[in-house]
Amino acid sequence: MIADILKWASMNYRLSNPELNAPGEHLLRSLLACSAQATGIAGLSEDEPITALTVDTQARGIDILIVINRRLTLLIEDKASTHKHNHQIARYRQIISRILVNSVSPEVVHAVYLKSGNESLHRCPAADLCGVVMREQLLAILH
Repeated sequence: MIADILKWASMNYRLSNPELNAPGEHLLRSLLACSAQATGIAGLSEDEPITALTVDTQARGIDILIVINRRLTLLIEDKASTHKHNHQIARYRQIISRILVNSVSPEVVHAVYLKSGNESLHRCPAADLCGVVMREQLLAILH
């Protein structure tokens, strides 16, 4: 469901389907801002349109992999009923840096640990590794 909402964020849908574009763009910008705040990696400016967008699910084990404007990459690790394991975010950053054409460094890949189920904060990844969005925050963004 999250990937489906994010697919509508492209500027291509702004005129043809604004009622789906607005929540998609809001969610994408919120997740990028969360990652940027946690990691210090620059995201989208408020006035930069989303002109190109690719949203893939389960690409090499990554729950959601998004490429925005052919220059930003966001990986989303969604945890509904489990918790982090095996340094997933760090491993996924390495995978992304190998598969992307532009040889993106793992240090510039945006990442969000999205907890759509209930979990305490002590089980989440380190705050400087990725943005963390807990269930309550996700619901507030979607509201």
